[in-house]
Amino acid sequence: MTNVPAPTFALTDLIGVLLGVVSNVTVLLGVVAWGWAPGNVWIAFLAESIAVGVTTAMRLHRLGPGGSLMDHRFWLVWYGTFTLVQGVFVAITAFLTGVRLDPTLAIPLILVIMRFGAEVLEIGSAPAQRRPWLLVGPITRMLVLHLSVILGFGLALGAAAEGALDQPYITTPGLTLTGATAPLAVLMAVKTVAELGVGVAWFIAARRARR
Repeated sequence: MTNVPAPTFALTDLIGVLLGVVSNVTVLLGVVAWGWAPGNVWIAFLAESIAVGVTTAMRLHRLGPGGSLMDHRFWLVWYGTFTLVQGVFVAITAFLTGVRLDPTLAIPLILVIMRFGAEVLEIGSAPAQRRPWLLVGPITRMLVLHLSVILGFGLALGAAAEGALDQPYITTPGLTLTGATAPLAVLMAVKTVAELGVGVAWFIAARRARR
């Protein structure tokens, strides 16, 4: 019987969680308060999914040959299929809600690149984790991203069918929610809570394993 090592929670894991929260909050404020185009954020969602897949494949490759889901080549095919489908939903949702080729497109992508860079550094500096623990975080993020995109697609499609994409739901000084931005605001909040929850659960599991 193979013994599975206990999970660990390193400084790089904390940095990854904090970068994720900062990125989500920044994007949320950008959409509801700073006038960012919602479609730009949907594109950043797809970029984040790609980054998650690439960094996980790099970790699996570093650990050497495996089997089934544990092999980096199988992971790329399996995860890549999900991401390809997500790309279709993202393209439609971004088109419906509006994309602007301006700095508001670059900012969320830069935040994704910063988190991607932190995870690449973690791959090179931290001890290799065993595969059972390695895939918990990426699969959780994948599910949150995919579900968020599919739900956002449905909400945006419904708002577009009713001609309510530009209809303001909430308007206060410095804050505006419309049919295009309200679903994204809710989903960014859910994404933040989910990522924090995973980070806290991972930290607690690592602490208990040390006792």
